[in-house]
Amino acid sequence: MPRRSRSCALTSGVSTRNGSPRERRGGGTGFVFTQSDGDRLHPQHVSDQFLWLAYLAGLPPIRLHDLRHGAASLMLAAGVEIKVVQETLGHTSSAFTADTYTSVFPQVAMAAAEKTAALLLGDDDQEGRSALRHLHA
Repeated sequence: MPRRSRSCALTSGVSTRNGSPRERRGGGTGFVFTQSDGDRLHPQHVSDQFLWLAYLAGLPPIRLHDLRHGAASLMLAAGVEIKVVQETLGHTSSAFTADTYTSVFPQVAMAAAEKTAALLLGDDDQEGRSALRHLHA
């Protein structure tokens, strides 16, 4: 089954010294990371190399795929909209993304409750926010 085409936003700090990421793709294959001849990298080889590099760096064992989960969780903790996270990860629905990640950070739920309270009670209603914090504790 062919994979869906996806794009990924890059920060301004990403070097384009050798052209844009699209221009650097090996051999017009559509893959961003390739072997020197343009063939795709085997996923298990990439995972093995990642584990080896993590070991050499003195890091605890972590799967390459775990970085994806970490990135999604950090995006949500930073307040990135669920739809943006869903599209970044390539999930077919934002409901799946929400079900998978929003329970990871209780502070995300707390922030949502505080924002809702601020909207309902007015921005300067400290008593309302204190009551919410007391209920959460």
